[in-house]
Amino acid sequence: MESAFENRNSFNEDISEWNMGNVTIITKMFFNATSFNQDISGWNMGKVTKTNNMLNNAIAFNQPIKDWNMGEVINSNSMFSNATAFNQDISGWNMEKVTSVTAMFDGATAFNQPIGDWSMGNVTATNQMFQNATAFNQPIGDWNMDKVNKINYMFADATNFNQYIGFWNISDLARNNMFTNSALYNDNSGSTGLYKKITIDGDHFFSKTRLTDSNFKTAITSNDYDWSGNYGPIEKWDTRGVTDMSRAFINRHTFNEDISEWNMGSVTDTNSMFSNALDFNQPIGEWNMESVTDTNGMFNNASDFNQPIGDWSMGRVTDTNSMFRDARSFNQYIGDWNMGSVENTNKMFNMARSFNQDISGWNMGKVTITFGMFNGATSFNQPIGDWSMGSVTIAGNMFDNATSFNQYIGYWDISDATRTDIFKNTALHNDNSGSTGLYKGITVSG
Repeated sequence: MESAFENRNSFNEDISEWNMGNVTIITKMFFNATSFNQDISGWNMGKVTKTNNMLNNAIAFNQPIKDWNMGEVINSNSMFSNATAFNQDISGWNMEKVTSVTAMFDGATAFNQPIGDWSMGNVTATNQMFQNATAFNQPIGDWNMDKVNKINYMFADATNFNQYIGFWNISDLARNNMFTNSALYNDNSGSTGLYKKITIDGDHFFSKTRLTDSNFKTAITSNDYDWSGNYGPIEKWDTRGVTDMSRAFINRHTFNEDISEWNMGSVTDTNSMFSNALDFNQPIGEWNMESVTDTNGMFNNASDFNQPIGDWSMGRVTDTNSMFRDARSFNQYIGDWNMGSVENTNKMFNMARSFNQDISGWNMGKVTITFGMFNGATSFNQPIGDWSMGSVTIAGNMFDNATSFNQYIGYWDISDATRTDIFKNTALHNDNSGSTGLYKGITVSG
């Protein structure tokens, strides 16, 4: 059916019931058929291999064709070029065999559909794909571009497109005018039209400078957190090579950048990471914390922080000393944390005045120090009487000034632990001797 209705400007007949089961080529079928706008969504496209220029300049066409089987198509060049009305969902199309999408949406000024899940692994040519597609601005940064060898003018005059594509492996390609006159164009040399903020790197790194333990702290203190800096925007930094984030934002009182997408998979140390970062309150609940062993002081005096982090994998953490000390706003559920490796909860919730979550299921079997754990945690009053405390040697001031706490902990085996002022100034304090501050009604068994 190649060129069947090419240049038939007035053609707009109903051909929805045509049997397309044996058709293999529909190149230029509606090329310049400027009036055509019939529902052809039910066509069987299972044997079609070429759709190039099919709807090129079919300026009226805007029909739902999301269910077309595109599994055999290899060439989609200029399929919707200048199809200025077309804006239908085609996100589910099977593009696995397509090798060329040159100018596919060139001049398709209305098109703005989510096609980020398309399989682009066999595509070799994307030049002019979105040229003059002035509405298009969808996240396509996860496309596999490894086989692409032609990419010139891909986003030229795509005035709205500003998505991050730093994962694309196109470092060895000629990228002439790739972003000319687009929202991403900021290359004064004009030689490539490559926007400065995008790092095109064969190893798929986000950051303009690769981050490792050797330069991470320098990057943090540089304050170059935007596209013009040496390291690029902080929210896009690739932290896969960083293992030590201890003290990263310590005393950075006003720091509150979105770092929710950081890759934390290699990080082992977050000691004091946000200590005294008074304003920090970003959603970091999806961080991969599986390798972290030390969260000592992580949110110490991070007074605004109150984000859900209950899904963090804490299985390797051994030290939570002062983790939420003076984190006055924090009150999120963390009852499912795996605390089986933790040995030190010293002052973990010291002065965490808002915290009152059920952590009764925590495995405390390896913990040896609970000194001041809830000291000044004035809201805390949860049933933690079933905790296994047999390894604890230092429990002094554990509930000092935890004015709401009145739970029974008579099953705890802390008879050999130091218990100085364990309940001082709490609802349980009723020991006139003052030697231990241990409530008279609680039996500490041996």
